[in-house]
Amino acid sequence: MQSSTVPTREVLGPSGIGRVPSAELERRLFALIGLGGVAVGVMIGTIPGMPSPSLRAAMGAAAMLMATLTAGGVLASLARVRGAWVGTRLAAAGLGAAVVFQVGGWIARYLGHGLPYGQLFAGTLILLLLTFLASLGVDFFEHIREGRAELLSDILLVSTLAGAAVFVLMRAETFGRPSVWGFALTAVITAAAILVVVGWGVLALWCPSAVHVSLLACAIALGSSALTFEGTRRFSVGSQSPLGSEVLAAISLLALAGVLVVEPRLNSGSPRAPRAVRWIRPSLIVISLIGACGVILVTLASHELRLSAFQGIVVTLVVFSTVGLRTLLNQIATARSARELEGALQERESAIASLRSAADVVTSSEARLRLLLDAAVDGVVELDAKATIVRANGAFCSMVHLPMEEVV
Repeated sequence: MQSSTVPTREVLGPSGIGRVPSAELERRLFALIGLGGVAVGVMIGTIPGMPSPSLRAAMGAAAMLMATLTAGGVLASLARVRGAWVGTRLAAAGLGAAVVFQVGGWIARYLGHGLPYGQLFAGTLILLLLTFLASLGVDFFEHIREGRAELLSDILLVSTLAGAAVFVLMRAETFGRPSVWGFALTAVITAAAILVVVGWGVLALWCPSAVHVSLLACAIALGSSALTFEGTRRFSVGSQSPLGSEVLAAISLLALAGVLVVEPRLNSGSPRAPRAVRWIRPSLIVISLIGACGVILVTLASHELRLSAFQGIVVTLVVFSTVGLRTLLNQIATARSARELEGALQERESAIASLRSAADVVTSSEARLRLLLDAAVDGVVELDAKATIVRANGAFCSMVHLPMEEVV
């Protein structure tokens, strides 16, 4: 809970919203993260010495539950801070759902009707990936409102290429025909993991900040956990636990909690505009073309992938259609920028011409006024605000018997 003796200072979150929690609250939350990390480390360290696979699987699941509880408690405390970032509140809700799911699985196992540890971790992993996607979506919608919708096309491009590559690799390692449930679960986990990693990667590339880079590291850990989790193989082993994936997921959760605790302080206090570097978008296009060609060549050349003609055609069309669409959007954006630049140059030339015309009018008016003054038979003089003579005609100089140089 926020201390009443230490005032909060309003700063921007990952997308411009957030408040710095009190120093006392930060110390408590970091202490909680430290205790949770020590507990998770002790649990994982005792796994190799356990005599049976079932005990090792149970301890791995317990370590995952401890990491989820720790991160969920930290984010729940942050969500109670007035003005907390919406992404933090969604992450707290998602981790709360993951805790409920895991506790329910443990209770069901105690009653003799529980899921195997592999399926329990698979469900938890889906909830965690959805939590990361929810926070990512909040950040992206705020960027879209600021006119940065081109970030979505970059995510679509890179996600499609990564998804095609993962599909090809997973197809090469698939033996037999998986069940519909196993295939659907693997597809959901893989797609969510790719979107999480690519989404935070694009944000870190275009809007570089300590927060985005740190969240990208958390997303990579969770995405690696998901991509290394072979759900369709583990469903057939009732007591086996995906220990390596659980360790990566636990690390990502504890790191996420730590990042969101210091997130307001990592921000500079003003929203960061997209990086104005010209090589980013052309580089993405070139890398995408190379990646697309590589995926298609591997798909067509390898006999171990066992892709049918229809699957090969679909993969080819999806990959090159996405690259072509992104290239088209890039050309449209370039043409729009060129038109805007041309319009700005035309407005500049028009303004310069107007200024020149006005200057000519002023010069002509000055010349006519001088002729009128010189032709007048009466003495005429012009004074400024300090009663200093700034202009006089010849008749006035004759009246005062002084030359023009001494009068003005």
